[in-house]
Amino acid sequence: MPATIAALGGEKVGRRLPELATEALMVVFAVLVALGVEEWREERQLRAFADRARAAVDLELEQNLDEFRSDGPDLIAGRDRVGSTLQQLREAQGMSPDEEGSVDFSFGFDSPDISTAAWRVAQSSQAAPYFDYDWVIERARQYEGFEMYLDARDQVLDAMSALFMGEMEFTGERGLDQAVVAFQRLYGRLEILVQLHQALQEDMEAYLGENETEQETEPEQESAP
Repeated sequence: MPATIAALGGEKVGRRLPELATEALMVVFAVLVALGVEEWREERQLRAFADRARAAVDLELEQNLDEFRSDGPDLIAGRDRVGSTLQQLREAQGMSPDEEGSVDFSFGFDSPDISTAAWRVAQSSQAAPYFDYDWVIERARQYEGFEMYLDARDQVLDAMSALFMGEMEFTGERGLDQAVVAFQRLYGRLEILVQLHQALQEDMEAYLGENETEQETEPEQESAP
């Protein structure tokens, strides 16, 4: 009798093995599906964040471009004023050493308020791997250009600090030579700053112009059969 019961129990378990195996597979499948769905949601969220981060960088570049456009003419005019003053000083070097003279000089310029916050956030975010590689390289190059610009601006400010703002008085050949050297230094640094200013402005205009064109053509591509 016990042997018969054991045999019946074993037979019953044997019949349930496929069912138990199926249930186990269903549990494993459900877990894998849940993990896959969670991973898919996370990836979708990161891709969405990457799109928003890229849009924020583009907006930041638009604002920087506005700053460059606004301050560019004043910067160029300031460079030209320094160049004109330098020319006057060079002409005055032909005077006799004991002659006295003065040069009316007033110079100042507005520097673009360059923002880099959106780019720094985009670089450090978890969505960074989802940015297009070529886009990242180009934006990194632009923001390195901003750093070069700020360094060049500081060089101009250092050269300005060596000069008297307003009316510069000089006496004799030595004082005139010192003034010429100081203005040459300021003019040279201003020329570098102007060139960087124009190059960065043109670069931003080219990128943002292409970006606007791509955005305008996207709806047409989606509606095409």
